[in-house]
Amino acid sequence: MPLSEGQIAPDFEFEDIDGEKKGLSELQTKKIVFFFPKANTRGCTQEACSFRDYYSDIQQLGVQVIGVSMDRDRDLEEFRKKNHLPYPLVSDQNGEIAKKYEVRKKFLWMEMADRVTFLLDEENKILKVFALGVTGRRARYGLNQHGKEVFEFLTSTKNSE
Repeated sequence: MPLSEGQIAPDFEFEDIDGEKKGLSELQTKKIVFFFPKANTRGCTQEACSFRDYYSDIQQLGVQVIGVSMDRDRDLEEFRKKNHLPYPLVSDQNGEIAKKYEVRKKFLWMEMADRVTFLLDEENKILKVFALGVTGRRARYGLNQHGKEVFEFLTSTKNSE
């Protein structure tokens, strides 16, 4: 089971799309941290592109998007460029970040991150967890609409604040 709502999400370092190293806790905004199993697969491409398609709307709400996978840096950079993803993708090749978030799992013969999205507040408190499963079968609207689902959740909570 992944970390749950109300817990503090573990900090980790990553490079933003300009190559600047940052810590998650340095971002004084809400954050979407989505873990995905494998770059350049159909489901992961659909999910990543759905966040791309809603990126400007999400940014207007003051929320940063970060994708995390156990793929190699080179594979993630290629995936990001090929799909014109405007947000950073973090290589967690050794699975340490996935382990801290309790989303590292064995699927068939390989270890990978489970497909889980965390919405964090400014202090990294987990506000919402979307646990979609490696295959995405638990996605409410389908993987190609996951960005929309998270955006709609953000706007519904913003309207109720």
